[in-house]
Amino acid sequence: MGGSLFLATLWELWLSRNKSVFEGILTNSWQVCLSSQSLSRALSDMFHTVSLRFPVPRWVGWSPHTEDCAILNTDGSVAEAKAGFGGVIRLHDGSWVQGSCGNLHGAEIIEVELVGIFQGLRLCHRLELAKVHCQTDSLTAVKWIQEGVSPCHCFANLVTQIRELLSLPWNASITHVLPPEDLVSLLLADAAGQRSLRV
Repeated sequence: MGGSLFLATLWELWLSRNKSVFEGILTNSWQVCLSSQSLSRALSDMFHTVSLRFPVPRWVGWSPHTEDCAILNTDGSVAEAKAGFGGVIRLHDGSWVQGSCGNLHGAEIIEVELVGIFQGLRLCHRLELAKVHCQTDSLTAVKWIQEGVSPCHCFANLVTQIRELLSLPWNASITHVLPPEDLVSLLLADAAGQRSLRV
């Protein structure tokens, strides 16, 4: 408002001077101030710039589910040629069932994510959990698992094993979640990558 107030004050001073010189009408200084403020507000409203609006932050974290099911959160981590994966199984209310982690050497992040999903689903099946929702932050892994990959794909065997696990006679599904939906699985993956932790 500072620039518009300055311009409005100059305009009102010029008008009051012209009224005094050409019409003989004297204007009080408080009238010039009020007119300047009013004109400044009008100018600001007329040339109002649109303020940048940032999206409302979305708080991400594990939240209980309404369905009676087990939730498997998996994650992978690669740092300095050390790779680890982790998985956490909880009931729908958040109570802990089991966790797992392991490491791979010289692996890509997508491979680690896929191995984490495979090991987690295999553990859920061994525990005879009837209904499982697997959640991962790897959109690529979810896409490959849901749509399948070419038999020539470098991770075709792993993706096929996961798809076969999901097709067994139990209610299992996989979905993408924003990171870090579950910090525990990421911490397990990081710890496994730094140490020789195995499933």
